[in-house]
Amino acid sequence: MSKNKKVSTKTEVEQKSESNKTLKKSPFWFYIILVAIPFVFVILLELTLRYFDYGYDFKYFAPASEYHSDKYFANPDLPRKYFFNIKATPSVVPDGFDIEKKSNAFRIFVLGESSAAGWPYVPNASFSRHIKKKT
Repeated sequence: MSKNKKVSTKTEVEQKSESNKTLKKSPFWFYIILVAIPFVFVILLELTLRYFDYGYDFKYFAPASEYHSDKYFANPDLPRKYFFNIKATPSVVPDGFDIEKKSNAFRIFVLGESSAAGWPYVPNASFSRHIKKKT
């Protein structure tokens, strides 16, 4: 009986060693593909959304109309980027400037919050409008 036990233990050991030999380490390119799949998915999603022109245009400056085609204005859709969950989004001050800067022009851009936009006064009381009146 002891011989049978030894034989059976040898076969178990042989089976374990054979199973260990069959388990291989995955190739390196497998890990590269595993990491690349989420990036490829996000890039394809972004390209699809851009192709179908999904959402608003959030460029900071845009031409307001064909009537003022030579001027840029602050994009009126820009506040929707930050105030997407309310119906009445704040508006931007519609101060335009020439797309092609003239040689004698001096541009001053006023960036700020409520006081730069003239709040709580009328829009003509903004800091940029006061500078414009002085020139």
